[in-house]
Amino acid sequence: MVVASGFPRFALIMTVAVALAIAWLDSRPSWDDAGITALLLFLTAAGSAISGVSWWLSCILAGTPIVLWELWTGPGVLIAIPFVLAGGLAGFFLRRLLKPE
Repeated sequence: MVVASGFPRFALIMTVAVALAIAWLDSRPSWDDAGITALLLFLTAAGSAISGVSWWLSCILAGTPIVLWELWTGPGVLIAIPFVLAGGLAGFFLRRLLKPE
């Protein structure tokens, strides 16, 4: 199941919007807090997965903007990927724990 009916369509849109906002925030010259960026990416992917979006789609939607930004700006470390994967999987397992099918 990639997307359940109903609410997750809104979750897809919100995931993309929040991920774009995080990438924008990370691109600011005055922003120098990788820990908060990583936490926001984790929470975005987890929240999307909890809402019913497939965990892997949550990871792709939450991580793509920041990864593209890191690739565009040069020799950035792609440290965002493990945090997004951890968030997506945490959300998936939490959803299974809260609502067993």
